[in-house]
Amino acid sequence: MRILTLLAGAAIGYVLGARAGREKYEAIRTKASEIWDDPDTKAKVDQVTNAVKEKAPGVANFIKEKSPEVADKVKETKDSVTDKLGKHHPESDGDTGNASSGGSSSRPQSYHGSSNVAGTPAEDLPTPPPTSGESR
Repeated sequence: MRILTLLAGAAIGYVLGARAGREKYEAIRTKASEIWDDPDTKAKVDQVTNAVKEKAPGVANFIKEKSPEVADKVKETKDSVTDKLGKHHPESDGDTGNASSGGSSSRPQSYHGSSNVAGTPAEDLPTPPPTSGESR
């Protein structure tokens, strides 16, 4: 079934993107119609449709059962990330990293968060250039 889907997708993509002219388009369209109207193709489509109809209620129930767990995990992760951002944000520990005293930075707080780029700790990432109104 995956190969049939791949071939159908490739044919559709080629038809939509072809620049070979009307004759090539018509030939591809005719072949796609032949494949789609083929009894074997229709049997596979029916088989997949029936399988989806059979499995859909179970999938829906599974999602209903697991969604509270997923929501709790997302909240825990959010709280964890928020805690880490608060610990690493320069304004939270009194070190503003610029010449202005007090005041808030116009940089997004998430820039100084615990996320990393290619395994680099956030503390080692370069500071972005100042925006207008921010001193160096």
